[in-house]
Amino acid sequence: MSQHNAHPQLNPSELAQRVRNSTSLALGKSTIQLTPENREKVIQCFNVIQLFSQRDGAVWGNDGDSLKLEIGGLHLTVDNIEDCYIVNELFGHGFYDITTPEDAHVIDIGANLLFASLHFANMERVVRVTSFEPLKPTLEKAYHHLDMNPDLAEKIDLHPYGLSDTDKTISVAYTRAIKGHTRTDMEWKDLSHLQNRPGYEKQEAPLKKASSVLTEVIAGSPCKSFILKVDCEGAETAILRDLQEHGLLEKFSMILLEWHGDNQKALEKLLLASQFQSISIRPQGKPELGMIYAFNTARL
Repeated sequence: MSQHNAHPQLNPSELAQRVRNSTSLALGKSTIQLTPENREKVIQCFNVIQLFSQRDGAVWGNDGDSLKLEIGGLHLTVDNIEDCYIVNELFGHGFYDITTPEDAHVIDIGANLLFASLHFANMERVVRVTSFEPLKPTLEKAYHHLDMNPDLAEKIDLHPYGLSDTDKTISVAYTRAIKGHTRTDMEWKDLSHLQNRPGYEKQEAPLKKASSVLTEVIAGSPCKSFILKVDCEGAETAILRDLQEHGLLEKFSMILLEWHGDNQKALEKLLLASQFQSISIRPQGKPELGMIYAFNTARL
């Protein structure tokens, strides 16, 4: 069996040729068996594969037709470049690396593949994670990640619906290639970036009123400290307004929020009115996308 030890100076065409002509890829302690089903994934994700192959405690392998990554005690599967971007956000850039002085309950709105929920559950002072993901194809992968991480799965409650400011079921544009770009706020005006991707389809997205659901979650929690993570492609403003109107934002000590489009200032103003101080950054340098880290001054 031939083995390809990748060289960092290879240009993209040379790399692609070597991967397509090899049966395995060896990088550090990692070995990926190359198949017709995963070669293009490896080529597409090579930079991230190589990056994490150089880190202690990170090992790449195979999970059927998917790539498998073991990192920091977590077992994850990767199918495309978007999955690699999320891996890099979490474990490269540390988007959700948090510390808390007391046991905490994390609410994850927009759980996607469950990477972030598992990352939170792997933290010592996080004793509970409640996650929400409305899309069936994405949920299949999320449930698979629970199966791959049985010890952490005991700390995670995954709900098969999303949150909004009202109960409803909507039809959304979806593609497996960029699962995390699916919006439930109905604001896509141009769907060409989705329609031109393989596997484009319409999916039903069941949504429930955030304040009603989280009132019950908070009341039934063993924790007094709550952390809110929101990444829902534009629906974050409606969700936070609903929580604010029903007196629930004040329950959270920390909010980790990805904003989209032109809603940054509105979100910052809403958070300030609820006694949160916040920091806004644009990790990708894009004017229409960034992170807000907000802290409840009333709980400091």
